[in-house]
Amino acid sequence: MNMPLAKSQESPTVASGLDILIQLYEGCIRFLQQASEACDDGRIDDFKDRLGRGQKIIEHFQGTLDYGQGGQVPTQLNDLYSFMLESLTQSSLTHESDYIQRVVEQLEILLEGWRGARPLVIS
Repeated sequence: MNMPLAKSQESPTVASGLDILIQLYEGCIRFLQQASEACDDGRIDDFKDRLGRGQKIIEHFQGTLDYGQGGQVPTQLNDLYSFMLESLTQSSLTHESDYIQRVVEQLEILLEGWRGARPLVIS
């Protein structure tokens, strides 16, 4: 016997590219904060895992820069991402969480800017 499925009144929401970017920034910040805590607590395996996850997201940001648009912005972001990756490498080598905190601060500034770029939703 076939039972009809109830249809939802709400249509599925599709995240925009900007929403996905914001979620990636939030995830990267979360991973790096977890790495910092693990580093401070001496949980080396967790430290390396979370640090690696954060690094991969920043590498993704760097790898998807569009130099054909945005004037100098992609070049400046590339330089910033390179600095972040170097700082995280230093943290990996020295097990000092201060390097991670500097990166988190920069990511939070960028995240605030991306959140400000969201179009206003009028209901």
